[in-house]
Amino acid sequence: MSKHPLILRAGALALAGALLALSWTWFPGRPSGQAAAGPAQLPDGPFVALTFDDGPSPNTDRILEVLDQYGVKATFFVVGTGRTAANQERMRQIVAAGHTLAMHSWSHDYKKVYASVEDFLEDAYQLYQYIHEVTGQYPRIFRFPGGSINGYNRGVYQEIIAEMTRRGFVYFDWNASAQDATLYPRSPSAIASDCLRGVGRDLVVVLAHD
Repeated sequence: MSKHPLILRAGALALAGALLALSWTWFPGRPSGQAAAGPAQLPDGPFVALTFDDGPSPNTDRILEVLDQYGVKATFFVVGTGRTAANQERMRQIVAAGHTLAMHSWSHDYKKVYASVEDFLEDAYQLYQYIHEVTGQYPRIFRFPGGSINGYNRGVYQEIIAEMTRRGFVYFDWNASAQDATLYPRSPSAIASDCLRGVGRDLVVVLAHD
């Protein structure tokens, strides 16, 4: 990763700052005025947003080091499946470093998450509460497991979007991918090439995994 700093120098910034003007209609129980997990507002002009799904994990440590080395901010869409003390500390480090901590899924079990709208909301609520318990902040961005439209949610995705939007959340998909969720490791050059395919658009959201 460090051999290909262009991935990190491409103006990658966290997503959440652009959402400061959103209506704050959160899940029940959010104290008024409580801090939300997001950095400063995004600048105008084209930019690349680095996003990391499915963490935190031991890989997060190295990612945070490289991001700090190049002065880049990123968004981490975390899951609730690795609830260890070490991963909780990584979540706090993500926030302390000025990155955005966002929701991906509590269980990351597609069949359970997309069984119904209510099941999705329950899964999201568990992760929402967990992030607050660990970091003291409330997330306001989420990413659908498998993307906003996939083979598991076609019958419910529109209602899920409506319900989450009503609660004040915003979701982000991606339009570039590191293609790193593979059975066998890929070379840094191959990952870099895939990440850079989207450069040139006004907004490039790169999907990677930690």
